[in-house]
Amino acid sequence: MMSDAGIRIVTGTDCGAEASQTTPVGHTTHREVAMLVEAGMTPEKALRAATLDAARVLERTENPAYGSIQAGKIADLVLLNADPVADINNTIKIDRVMRAGKWVQ
Repeated sequence: MMSDAGIRIVTGTDCGAEASQTTPVGHTTHREVAMLVEAGMTPEKALRAATLDAARVLERTENPAYGSIQAGKIADLVLLNADPVADINNTIKIDRVMRAGKWVQ
């Protein structure tokens, strides 16, 4: 209902303190995005909550340095093997990771 009302929804951190010893970093973000879809958000809106909208909140600007693909922005991205819009659980099907413009995985 909040999303439908135009309230910006963003994901939280990528790992809870109690789970940080046993849960790989990033796992909880994938689950949180899936839970946003389960709660009624579209996959597109849930993905935006974890990317551009989260960056907007963290940087307190509508045009943050990261969170979307655009010339001049920080080049961090994840390349997936499957479409997360078709199935939000496809966010865990990671093929490669780019950090600061260099492939690391």
